[in-house]
Amino acid sequence: HYHHFNPENFKKVYERTGCTLWGNKACITSLSEAFGEEFAQSVKFVETTPLASYTVGNYNVTALYSNHATPNPYEVTQMYLIEQNGRYLYYGTDSSWIPTRSWNLIKDKPINAFVTELTCGDLAPDDWRLFEHNTIDMLELMMRMFKKYGRFADDVKFYTTHMAVTLHKSHAEIEERLAHMDVTPAYDGLEIEI
Repeated sequence: HYHHFNPENFKKVYERTGCTLWGNKACITSLSEAFGEEFAQSVKFVETTPLASYTVGNYNVTALYSNHATPNPYEVTQMYLIEQNGRYLYYGTDSSWIPTRSWNLIKDKPINAFVTELTCGDLAPDDWRLFEHNTIDMLELMMRMFKKYGRFADDVKFYTTHMAVTLHKSHAEIEERLAHMDVTPAYDGLEIEI
């Protein structure tokens, strides 16, 4: 999927910063297809695999399984658990639910910020995308379970992202719709402190 990894955008950032690319094998093959093998081989690349942990700067990042598929066999989509100094961020976007293997890894962590995708809104209540994207009903079920079993840190905050503009009402209406769950929908420029 083009919005999962954009070779042109990556190349611009890489040429300015020389950054390391962390991701699945589809990222490097996309660069090779777009700019040739020589460019792809020049990129500092670390292939990530689900349930493995990596040190990225001052962060410990664990790749998690997601529930999203593409026709590209190299594209193993992933979600992430990011930790620094005992504070945890769960970042799960572009995936419906939380696959069991990922849930088993995060369920007892004191997660302080929980970011999940909410592609499908009230404009798509029975949309086929629910097999790989969350709906508001799915989010409500997860939130009830999190609260019932007291999962995560006492100060955990919940956020949604990846909200399809064609499948949701206005941002103000999304805020109102999620308020009873104490979930904040993301918006451009949102900054949080964990």
